[in-house]
Amino acid sequence: MGLGRRDVLGLATGLLAWAAVRPAQAQGNLDEAPFEPKSLPFPVIAVRGADAVKTWERLRDAGKGWPVILGDELAASYLPESLKYDSRSVADILKAAATLTFPASVSQMRDKEREAELARLRSHPPNDVAFRRSEETLGEMNVVVMSSADSDHGRPVTYGELLEQAQAPVEGPALGEWPTAPEVQRGPISLIDYRTEKPVESVLIGLLPTTDPAEIPAHLRFGDWNACPPAEQHVAVLRALRERYGAEVAVCTNDTLELRVQRRPKSPAEAIALARDLHPYCSDSIDQGYETVSARAAALMASDWWTFWWD
Repeated sequence: MGLGRRDVLGLATGLLAWAAVRPAQAQGNLDEAPFEPKSLPFPVIAVRGADAVKTWERLRDAGKGWPVILGDELAASYLPESLKYDSRSVADILKAAATLTFPASVSQMRDKEREAELARLRSHPPNDVAFRRSEETLGEMNVVVMSSADSDHGRPVTYGELLEQAQAPVEGPALGEWPTAPEVQRGPISLIDYRTEKPVESVLIGLLPTTDPAEIPAHLRFGDWNACPPAEQHVAVLRALRERYGAEVAVCTNDTLELRVQRRPKSPAEAIALARDLHPYCSDSIDQGYETVSARAAALMASDWWTFWWD
């Protein structure tokens, strides 16, 4: 298996720098005290996973702030690090979001990231080894293993090789055929234990001091790691989806946003255009999920729940 273009940008900006970007999220900090939900700067309640959506609806309708499902205690335990990592005030993040317009702002952000990465790759001698790459079998899966440049394990990948592939024209995801049976999401997938396919035992719901669900990422300082955009970009995207589709944030875990929409795209053409606009915002939804634009678009038309997940 060759090194694809998606591997290049992901590896160079992600795997090589991942541990340095968000240390507590990437590696875990075993020296920290156990997470205490009461330490968060807003009220938090614990509910059964099976009751989470009904509780969210009740709290939303009460109009005393906006409730957001934070996931189980492990997912919520990343919040203190996020709140410290982005030291900006909520007002500052919302001010930055007001200058952005989806989808143009997300595409511009990705273009700037690409130019910065190209400049970084050009700053290294082309024959220097960036890292080593090998393929191994883990259970029933074939996985790619990255090793440091000074390791003797795996094939050396040079900066010149990375630069050559990163300079290739950007290709979007394949359109694909419109599915005959679109995938329907009937609720938040963050509430399902993938091992049992049943609701998780317990989740936390935070009540945030806002009546606008698009502001949730600003309050939680969500994003700005790996391919996950910074909080202001999320706010701008959510405002656009709120206006067009009545989207409301129901779930915000450490790596996932889940929305419930009041209006779906009205036609395949509209849904395909939306799926393409959303790809720069959350490429994993297609690249590691639906695989084609049409499959993603059909799911957007068939579901009131939309999930965005970042690796």
